[in-house]
Amino acid sequence: MNKNFLFLLFALLAQHAVSQITNGNTGLSNPDPGGLENTTSAKGNWIVQLGWEGGLYFNEINTNLYGADSSYVDTAGAVFYPLSVEYCFTNRFSGGIAFRNGHYLTDQAGETNRTNVFDFLVSFHLLEKVRNDLHLRLAFGPAALRVERDVHPKFEGTWAGGHFGLQLGYRHYFGKHIGLYASLGRNGYSLNQKTLSAYDVAIDPDDARWDMSLSGWEFGFGLVGKF
Repeated sequence: MNKNFLFLLFALLAQHAVSQITNGNTGLSNPDPGGLENTTSAKGNWIVQLGWEGGLYFNEINTNLYGADSSYVDTAGAVFYPLSVEYCFTNRFSGGIAFRNGHYLTDQAGETNRTNVFDFLVSFHLLEKVRNDLHLRLAFGPAALRVERDVHPKFEGTWAGGHFGLQLGYRHYFGKHIGLYASLGRNGYSLNQKTLSAYDVAIDPDDARWDMSLSGWEFGFGLVGKF
């Protein structure tokens, strides 16, 4: 998918959010006169999101090869397909869980990888409107990575650790239930090597070890529903 199109879509949604806040417009010709019971984050609402996310990171890699320590910084990119569910405990606060499946971008021939992230979510809703929701979301939980290379030099490895992120998100609903969302956030991952093998022979972690710490920005968009 064209990257310029993705940035344009995010920019249009952000511009729409600013105009809604500035004008105090709810997006409905007859907003609910009772106040908060029909807002996007009304107490008792369930919010479900399904979408696409991309990330750009600095990756600090710490290695230990036969007792010799070294470290260097590389860059990395990733693509995720997130699914999240939140429950609104109050009109301002919601909490839930998210699962993200994806992969890091690589130009190495014959190399594939898969990453999974499971997050606990806490959200604070800054804007309470009938069709618009501007919110801050805190996400934290375990993360895992698996890398395989089926050409010389063949190897397979697994990494596990944690994720922590803070997002600014915007949702716009076209009716009572369905809408679109966009998000931008700062995220960090700490991934420690668990297993490593070359040509199906296990390598002792005391002989060779690679640990990674990634930090960077993630942006996303997709569908959102509230029930």
